[in-house]
Amino acid sequence: MTLSQTELLLAALAKTAQACNGASQPEAAIFLLRHVQKRILHLQEVKPSMEGAVRSFLGIDEEETPDYTLLARSDPLLAESLRAHRLRGSTEQALSLLETVLEESKQPYESMPLSVNEALHVLLDEGRSGEAMELFQSLDKSVWMPDMFVTLAKALEKEQRWGSIGDLYHLSLKSGCLTEDMGIVAMKAVVETPDLEGKIRLLRGIIKDMCSLTGMVENEWQYSRYWLLKKSLGIRYSRLIMWWNDQRTSDLYELQLAIEQFTERKAAGLRPKNDVLRAIVRHCQHYRRLAMLINELEMTLPAEKEVWTDLLVHVIVELQNTTLRNDKRFVEEVILALRTVDAHAECEEFLSEALTRGVRVDRSLLSNS
Repeated sequence: MTLSQTELLLAALAKTAQACNGASQPEAAIFLLRHVQKRILHLQEVKPSMEGAVRSFLGIDEEETPDYTLLARSDPLLAESLRAHRLRGSTEQALSLLETVLEESKQPYESMPLSVNEALHVLLDEGRSGEAMELFQSLDKSVWMPDMFVTLAKALEKEQRWGSIGDLYHLSLKSGCLTEDMGIVAMKAVVETPDLEGKIRLLRGIIKDMCSLTGMVENEWQYSRYWLLKKSLGIRYSRLIMWWNDQRTSDLYELQLAIEQFTERKAAGLRPKNDVLRAIVRHCQHYRRLAMLINELEMTLPAEKEVWTDLLVHVIVELQNTTLRNDKRFVEEVILALRTVDAHAECEEFLSEALTRGVRVDRSLLSNS
C-alpha cells in the first residue's frame, strides 16, 4: 500500500469514526478503529510496534494490538479515538492514549490540535478546568483553534465564571479565533455578570464584532439570530438589543419577526423553525389584546381575525413534519390559539387528529370542545 493510499484510508476511517461517535456509538467507533488499522498494517506488511501501555485502551489480545503509529499520522483519527473513549466514560484512558501516541512519535502537542481540543473536553468533563486552561495556555498561539476557545468558554459558562469568559472572548478576538458561538457565550456573560454597568453598550459592541465576522450589516445579525439570543440572554435583553424598548409593543414586533421568517422560509421551500412556530401560536393566544393594540397604534400587522386564523392553519400544516405535532404542551397551545380566534371547526379537526395520534391532551380542553 502506498503512502497516499494509507493517508486516504486514515482520512476515511476518521470520518467513519466521527459518524459513529456522533450517533453515540463509541464502542462501534473503537471496534472499527481497531480492525481497520489492523488491516492497514497487514496491507503495509508492518508489524505492530506500540504494545503494552496502549493495549489496555481497547481491551484486546496481544496479537490483535494495532500499531498506534498510525494515529500519530492522523490528527483527526486520533481525535476521534479520544472522543470515543470520552463518550464511553474512559477519560483517563483517553488522556493516556494522547500522551502515549505523542511520546512514541516524539511529536509536540502543537502537531495535534484537534486531539488537544478533544483532550480539553476530557479534562473539562472531569471538572478539571484548571488543567484544561494550563494545557491551552501551554500551546503555541499559532495552533490555537476557534473550537478550543468555545470548548473552554462553555465550561466556564457552566461554572458561571463570567469574568473569565470576557477575558477569553477578547483573547479569541485578538488571536483571530472569534466565532459566533464564542460571541453568544460572551453576550450571556455580560447579561449574567452582577452589577456590570453599560450592559447594552457591551452587547452592542459584541454584535458589531459579529457583523464584522459574518459580513452582515448592522441589525441583520441579531434579527437572524434572535431566537437563539432569546434562549441565551432571556426575553429582556434579547428584545432590548433589537430596539424593542416599549413593553406594550415588543410582543407585536416579535410576532412580526416570526411571521416574516415563517413566510421567507416557506417561499424558499424550507421548513419554518420550531421557535418561529411556537412564537406565532403563543402570540395568537393573545389575539384580542394584540388586535386592539394594532388598531390603536395603526401598526402594519393585520388585525382581522380571519387573517390570524389563516396564519394558524398554515402553522398547523407545517407542524406535520416536525416533532411539535406530538408535543403535548404545544398541541394544547394550538388548541387555545384556535379557540381564541373562534376557529372552532379547525380546532375540532386539529384536536381529533391529535387524539388519534395518541397525544394526551388536558381534559379541561376536551370539555370545552
